[in-house]
Formats: sequence, structure tokens, C-alpha cells
Amino acid sequence: MKPFRCSLVLGVNAILFLGGVAGSLQAGTITYIPFNNDAQSQISPLKNYIQKIDFGSTPNVVANINGVQFIRGEVGNLPPNFNFQVISGSGSPSNYSGTWASVNVPSTDGVYELLRDMIYSGSNSEGAVTRVTLSNLVPGVGYDLRIYVRSAGSSPGTRTANITFDPDGVGPETNTITIREDDASYNPPGFANVNQPYALSYRFTAGAPQLTVDFEQLGSNSSWHLYGLTLEKFGPYATVRIPGLYNTGVDAAGRALVTPSPATGVLDLHYTADGQGAYKIHNPPGAWVANTATSTWINQADDGDCNVPEGTVTYRTTFSLAGLDPATAILNGRIAADNSLTGLRINGTPVSVSGVNYGSWTQFTIDRGFQPGLNVLELDVQNASPTENPAGLRLELWGTAQVVIGPLGQVNPMALGLFNTGVDNGGNPLPDGAVDPHYALVQSPDPTYDGPEAFATTTIPGGWLPNSSNSRWISPRSDTTSVAPGEYRYELTFDIGDWNPNGVIITGRLAADDPGSGSRILLNGSNTGVYAQYFNDWTVFTLAGGFRPGLNTLTFRVLNGGQNPNASGLRVEFLSVQMVPEPASMVLLALGSLGLILVGRTVRKKARTD
Repeated sequence: MKPFRCSLVLGVNAILFLGGVAGSLQAGTITYIPFNNDAQSQISPLKNYIQKIDFGSTPNVVANINGVQFIRGEVGNLPPNFNFQVISGSGSPSNYSGTWASVNVPSTDGVYELLRDMIYSGSNSEGAVTRVTLSNLVPGVGYDLRIYVRSAGSSPGTRTANITFDPDGVGPETNTITIREDDASYNPPGFANVNQPYALSYRFTAGAPQLTVDFEQLGSNSSWHLYGLTLEKFGPYATVRIPGLYNTGVDAAGRALVTPSPATGVLDLHYTADGQGAYKIHNPPGAWVANTATSTWINQADDGDCNVPEGTVTYRTTFSLAGLDPATAILNGRIAADNSLTGLRINGTPVSVSGVNYGSWTQFTIDRGFQPGLNVLELDVQNASPTENPAGLRLELWGTAQVVIGPLGQVNPMALGLFNTGVDNGGNPLPDGAVDPHYALVQSPDPTYDGPEAFATTTIPGGWLPNSSNSRWISPRSDTTSVAPGEYRYELTFDIGDWNPNGVIITGRLAADDPGSGSRILLNGSNTGVYAQYFNDWTVFTLAGGFRPGLNTLTFRVLNGGQNPNASGLRVEFLSVQMVPEPASMVLLALGSLGLILVGRTVRKKARTD
């Protein structure tokens, strides 16, 4: 039996209409998910499976994985809306009911039953094609097809096939991927272990009622073994920028940190060095890649000097995939380092990058190893002897992932970068006096506290809403009580990606001191009509309309009245986000008929503290 090559149809040149909104179909994407047991399989009862098939015939048990009961798929008795046929060549569809070679997973786990037996096209000839057809799909709806793969014990490289995915009916092949079923170390998927079991995931938006998957074997009697398959259905999906990704040496708005006079180190909010502060370097050598307006060099010297002791320093940054599908995350970046980069890890998993130096950029891509929620990127930078010589790190990051959209269009606000005030990338409250990594103070009348830092407050007046585990007050000063009078503006940038901007609805609540019409929300520079009515209670708001594709900016204008310094602060929490195919106005109308539209509520008497 022989290894195989996979071909993937990515281009879908169709237009669909979702609730009257036109948009181009998403091209399919392939990822590879390794697993060694049930817990790592990502098979979940929370997913909406329309197919979950364990191939092979009796007497073997049908798999049950994490509470998900599969059904049997055997030649002669295939499940509804699924077909397996030989469309060219001399072979015929066949069952195998034993246990083919080593399964490489615990025999006590459900994935063992999934992978032990299979169906295949027996005794087929070189160039023969076997076709899998999945029917009864809904055009315009997103799906995730996962084919569960393991080695059949043949010599690595002896079984290869072309696989073609066609999400709009039978059509021409557009992309080819080479995969060897008996060699997981071959690229793709490129795992370290030749016998690593994995799920081959194909995410696509259906362009027709059926998906065809063609397996063309590239050798005689080397057919593809089909062990297990799931097909998950979900609503239309959006691809957005991964929130919380920052270049080295920038503020919350992504602008290069400003070196004060006299020059000293400026703390980088988004990176640590050996668990301590990382600082912008104020005197990088001329041979290094030059600082720009969007990234700068950093190291561990709190005085901003480029000279540090010899040795290895581990830099660390975190970002959130809360509300995003980790299987679709792709992180790109470029690195420069002095003297050298000796290690790069995502969530502890090494990533191979070579040729890193300080005079030019080295590009890299990470497409696996991500996890739900908080993710950790670590970089080891070595400074060679002699002691006390220039060393530092320069990193620029960008990446995308697909939003997990619930049945009614519900989305985790953090998936779009909508963070509450006073929290970290994981949504946890910041320590007293910490700088908020998401909100940038872009306007301040106080020359001493002129931004861009906005601080999680150490003390708040007794009349204010108390801080909670969901959010904290932020202010131009960490003590909040002696803020100069005038107008302050806090900015938060978020991304709706390629989603229709007319289908976004955001609900939240805010409080501010001073309350009143002077403390209002702007969306992309335009007045929303929403203003903070209290500092001792919440004003609930709904935003629908005024969004634009890709990046959007919320500006929170806070007016601090009076003639002398007094208390000033901002508090924001995002309650929900909906991303719906229909225009937001229609959804709001429907919600309104159910009494679900949220407006500012008048509960407590407005009070002042200045």
C-alpha cells in the first residue's frame, strides 16, 4: 500500500444572499489537529454534528467519544446523506472489521474504536479515484469536515493519494496537497511523530447541497483507509484579527512608545522579560533594524539602555482566542534579535525559526498549537559574551482566526477585541495601578498625565460603582481623585473582519465621572447619542449601525468639570455581541417585539463628586 497526495478546491466563485445581504463565499481552509486520546480529539457534545460516522463492520464496537455517540458506516449499509463509491479503477468498496496494525492511542478510549477499523477501495489500480459524497448541505452555511487519520503500519512513503475537496458540486481541482497516510511527519501535516493520529479538518461554506471529496491513489493497491468522519454545521462565520497581539514597544493604540527626556526606559505593557518588566531601548545601535512608528526594540534594562549582561532572556506575551476557533488561528510575524533567537514556543510547543539576526527581519508562521482562551508566545534571546553588550528583541505580529458564532448570532465580545475596562487579555482584573493594555488615553488636558496610559485605579470615591471581577475603573491617574478638569478621550479598537457591518449589534453598559451629556460614546468619530448618566449606576446601551468592515474605533469622551482637580474615571463592560446575516435594524425590530432592546435605565438619583 502507498502514501498519498491531497488536492483541495479552495476557489468558490459564487455569490449567495443571506437575508438580502450579498457576500462572496468563503474559500475552504485545511488544518491538522493532532490527538493522542479522547480529551485531545476536540470531539464535543456541544458541537452541532450532522454526520458522525465510525467506519468498519461488526463485531467491533461503535465509538463513543466524550459523550458523542457515533453511528456505524459500513459498505452495504451506509448512513443517510453519505456515499462512498469507486468512480474509476478496478477496485471495489470494502469493509475491514478487525484491528488494522497499531492504533497508537489508548485502547480504553473512544478514539481507539474510531480508528481500529475502516472502509477502503480494495485491490484498486494506480490513478484510481474513490469518491466520498456528503449531501443535504445548505448553501451559504459553514461546515467543518474532519477526517480522522492514522498510520496503517506500512512503510512511510509507500501510500500517497491526491484528495480534492469540492464545496460547490463536482468541478475542477484548483489546489493540491500531498499527504502520506502512513507518514504524519511528511509536510503536510508535518508532525514530529511519523505515527501521530490526527484530524484533517476542512472548513468551508457550502456552495451547493453536496460536498465531494475525491481520493486519487498514486500507486497500485494503495487505497485510502477511511476510519472515521465528522461533519459539524455552524452558521456563517467571520474571519477577524486575533485580539491582544501587539508589536514590541508600543502602547495600547499600537503606536511606538515615546522616549522621555532625559532618555530612560519605558515599560512595554504587552511583554515581559524573564517574568519582569520589558522596556523600550532608547539607544539601539545603528546596525540593528531601525525603530519605526509601529514597533521598537525592547530588553530587560529598566533604564532603557541597550547594554545588558550575557546570557539568555525569555520574552513572553499573551493573547486571547476567547470566542475564536483555535483550529483556524494563523499567527504571522517577523523577528529580529541580538545576538540570536534560541527558542520560539506557542503554549510550550517549539516552533522552528532559523536565521534570526539583528540587521534584518526573519518571517515566520504558526498554524498549530493554539488553545481556547489565553495563549502564550515565548521567545528565548541569547546575548553572547562579553558581559554588558547590546542585546534586545524586535517583534511584529499579526494573525487571524474565525469567530465562533452561536445559534442566534451570539459572539464573545473579547473575540472582536471588545475588552472591559481594567482587565488583562484573559479578561481578569488588573492589579492596582496597572496600565490598561487595551484602552489608550488619546486626549488629556493634564500635561503630567497626558497618556497614552490609562490606569486601573488604586482608590475610588465611595459613591462610585465598586470594582468587580468583571471590570475596574480606569483613569488618567491611578489615584483618580486629583484629575485636572477638562475633556479626556479613551480609545478602544476592535475588528469585525469580513463580516457585513450592517449585521453587528453590540450591547454594553458604562459609567463615568462626570456623568452627563459631556461623557459620551463616539463610534468611528461619530456621535452615537449614548452618554453616561451616572457614576453610581450603569447606563446600558445598544449600538447597531455605523460600523465599517475590519477595524473600528470606540472613543469614550469623559468630561471632568469644576475649576480644580477632582475625581474622574471611566467604567465600561460589554454585555453581548450579535453578528447576524440580516441587517441589524431588522434584528433589533424583532428583539424589540420581544422586549429585549436594552436602553439606559434610570434607577438611582444622579449624584456628583466634584
